[in-house]
Amino acid sequence: MQRLEGFSQIAYDTNVLVYYCFEVSIPDANPKRIIRAQLTPHTKAITETLKSNGQKITTILDAYRELEDVVNKVVVKELDTPRAKQMLGIAENAPVRQQTKLHVQTAVARHIKKLKAASWFVLNHEFTPSPTAFASLRRFFDSIPLADLGDSDPASAVDIKLVNFGAVSQIPLVTNDGGIHKFAGRLQAAGLAYRIYDLKALNPS
Repeated sequence: MQRLEGFSQIAYDTNVLVYYCFEVSIPDANPKRIIRAQLTPHTKAITETLKSNGQKITTILDAYRELEDVVNKVVVKELDTPRAKQMLGIAENAPVRQQTKLHVQTAVARHIKKLKAASWFVLNHEFTPSPTAFASLRRFFDSIPLADLGDSDPASAVDIKLVNFGAVSQIPLVTNDGGIHKFAGRLQAAGLAYRIYDLKALNPS
């Protein structure tokens, strides 16, 4: 966590916010069951360390607005894993009930909405990248060969805005998106980004 020390704010991308909020009790389960995304405990540990240091989490409005779509995708993907099915107490080859999926999606979305009221969370409503900065970043990401991306998705428009937000604000961006953090060094060398960190590579202690 030394890499994040000394900053009053740390930017999170959309997926990291979803992981933080992905901790849901399953109703009518006996014994009581709680479902979490694989990266939820790690994300919570990172966030609690930042909060205890008096640091705040921030993101841009465009990232916050796309949370609903991202929540649905993350929930469907997570609930289809053997780990999640074990948490739910169902067989690995058994389908997850649609009612359970809807409950988890609704609960995670509700937790995300509560973030806006948290004293440690700052939603930046004003930031908009300059057309020149956005175009430069778009050219950079479009120039990346598909082979270099591997199984990572190409950077979206919101991803590009978050990278520029970190650069303009001079604050670190924490992301689980390989299409961004794999190229952090090249982005910095090109003067297009500030500090970008892979969520999984951060140590909360």
